[in-house]
Amino acid sequence: MTKVDPVYPWLVGRMRIQGTVKYDVLILADGTIGQLTIKSGPKPLQEAATEALRQWVFKPTLVNGEPVEVSTQIEIEVRPAEAHAM
Repeated sequence: MTKVDPVYPWLVGRMRIQGTVKYDVLILADGTIGQLTIKSGPKPLQEAATEALRQWVFKPTLVNGEPVEVSTQIEIEVRPAEAHAM
């Protein structure tokens, strides 16, 4: 799996907002992200989380040896860089 972390939006830096953005996601047969729906999460962080999620690539799920689409839920935590070091 290739996972890209979200870039904390500098515009919300002064507010020190952090949180988790939750999605319903369709992972396509080739492992890329298809349709996604934001279910919850701080509005100022949703764009950064979505941009990161769209770059994720999963190992395709196989059924009877054939790649298939998979629906799942994904949560992405977005926080300032300093918070990652704690």
